[in-house]
Amino acid sequence: MTAIGAIRILCDTNPSFATTVVNGLLAWIAVLGGLTVFCSGLPAAVAVFIPSRTDSLERRINRWQGYGFIAGVLLGALMFFVFIVRVVS
Repeated sequence: MTAIGAIRILCDTNPSFATTVVNGLLAWIAVLGGLTVFCSGLPAAVAVFIPSRTDSLERRINRWQGYGFIAGVLLGALMFFVFIVRVVS
């Protein structure tokens, strides 16, 4: 069964739940992408005002991008469960 087939079955059986699941997944992706971009862009913006060596700046941006990804996965999962709990309760 493909993902589209599963979404179609969910929409036929319970449209409210299926809509909430799709909205929750979109919120998860938005939080993940937003935090990843924010956390990698913050050291780059600071580097404009505080010059540093290129290799250390590159490591700092990559490290913060990883931190943003991890935070995005965790907070995105929280957003997803908030969307699900709103329908279940």
